[in-house]
Amino acid sequence: VATRGQRLATAAIGPRRREVVAVPSEDVYAVVRRGAQSSQRVIWRPGLRLPVEAGSRVAEVRVFEGSTLVARAPLVAARSVAP
Repeated sequence: VATRGQRLATAAIGPRRREVVAVPSEDVYAVVRRGAQSSQRVIWRPGLRLPVEAGSRVAEVRVFEGSTLVARAPLVAARSVAP
């Protein structure tokens, strides 16, 4: 699904719309049936505010086969972001 450090999502946070980049801290794997449709969604941590420290948990990636959740993994900030 994704490799460690791969950019999976970005969000503009705070009044100055500072960019927070979410990456997995480890490789993310999912098992799906051959030929099945899979998708992934990033769910941001509610109430995420600046400052954000590099390596802090900011989101979660969820992997689906059709409508069935088959994997989930935390995402961390790729770099620190000041207010």
